[in-house]
Amino acid sequence: MTSISKPIRNLTTVAIILKKIPYKETSVIVKVFSQILGHISVIIHGVRKEKSRLTGQIEILSEVELVLYKSSNSNLFTAQNIHFIRNYQVNSSYTQIILMQAGVELILQLIISETEASNFYDLLIKYFLYIAKTQKNGIAIFWRFVLRIFVFLGIELNIQHCANCNKPLENLVNFAPLFHGFLCRQCSKKNVGRNISIDSKSGFLIKNLYQIGNILEDVEITSNMIIDINRIILIYLTDHYHQKFHLNCLEMY
Repeated sequence: MTSISKPIRNLTTVAIILKKIPYKETSVIVKVFSQILGHISVIIHGVRKEKSRLTGQIEILSEVELVLYKSSNSNLFTAQNIHFIRNYQVNSSYTQIILMQAGVELILQLIISETEASNFYDLLIKYFLYIAKTQKNGIAIFWRFVLRIFVFLGIELNIQHCANCNKPLENLVNFAPLFHGFLCRQCSKKNVGRNISIDSKSGFLIKNLYQIGNILEDVEITSNMIIDINRIILIYLTDHYHQKFHLNCLEMY
């Protein structure tokens, strides 16, 4: 939520709609991610009227330009004017929509300051656009998006060096939550606990996620690989922020 407490008038920002809740008879409250303010809640009056010009436009994954007002004693913004830009679900496949919604689900769980909002916003839009043109192995694009999120959050996941001895990793074989990273084979033998062993294909995939676009069509991703990598992501987030994270959308992938 924005930290600004003084009245705001005629503030224009682009935003992605993340959640929508009916409000009174004809209005909605939407949770949006704004390029300027980050996470905010906005009342949109009259959008549920039968003849509203915004019918079908104020939906999840819609990008809109908002002109906002907020009084000093309210946490809610009011939309004074709305310009619909696009909805990223249009012409997207079922799988692509799931992956876009997974990105939204993750963003909703993060605390992002106003000063960081623009970088996260631009990353989210680029992710949507890449997913929209990806026909195979889109889950790997989601994982790359997550790694970039980690960098922005200041908790970059080191996939090049052992989290214990810092030696270069030839292969990723063991993720150790205690060390917040991957262990080499030697350190894996010395440090046993709630570590997650991964097969060579999963290790290769994770190690090459930043360049995944170059090999996306060539790799085969199994359901077990998806389970293991999603589990590593959730444990990594939970251990850093001491709160439970979820990626429920990916259960439908």
